[in-house]
Amino acid sequence: MRKVRSAIALVMVFPMLFSLTACSKSVKEYDKESFLAVLKDDLKIEDDDIYETEVDEHNGVGDGVVVAARHGHAMITVQFCDDAADAKKAFDKDYESFLDTFNKNDQFKGDYIAEQTSNGGYIVIKGSAPETDIFGDRNRTGDVYGGYYCSGSMIMLVMSQSADDFDDVGEIISALGLPNV
Repeated sequence: MRKVRSAIALVMVFPMLFSLTACSKSVKEYDKESFLAVLKDDLKIEDDDIYETEVDEHNGVGDGVVVAARHGHAMITVQFCDDAADAKKAFDKDYESFLDTFNKNDQFKGDYIAEQTSNGGYIVIKGSAPETDIFGDRNRTGDVYGGYYCSGSMIMLVMSQSADDFDDVGEIISALGLPNV
């Protein structure tokens, strides 16, 4: 009888474990070459529309390389840090700021997800946010769709300029296999 109960317990526990792990999404870490391949091959962004520069201490993040491009009217910016600890530290600071400031007055209308992990995390929002601090842009209001991602030494921001750009943002997030709302 004890073996039967153990077998039943295992049968009941395994599906729950799989469903819990399916809820947690992870951010794939790209290096510069694999990221550029997605931009060029999957999103069909031309070389002339991709901007790359080496940076020292960019926006409070350590040394590295910044790559930026537009897909339609949506913007994507990635910093590949020389030190993963710098990327994680910057993301953790921004994540805490997001939790402290975003939607404090229940003014955001839409969906958002956020998760912090041991090597990064993500924040993804889609909706309307009058007078809300969005990804550090205190002047940004209105319709917004974007994601802020960190994995290893990579920090990425994908952002719409208006509701008209939502499809472009969705295409970027999908092509890169990133968590989405």
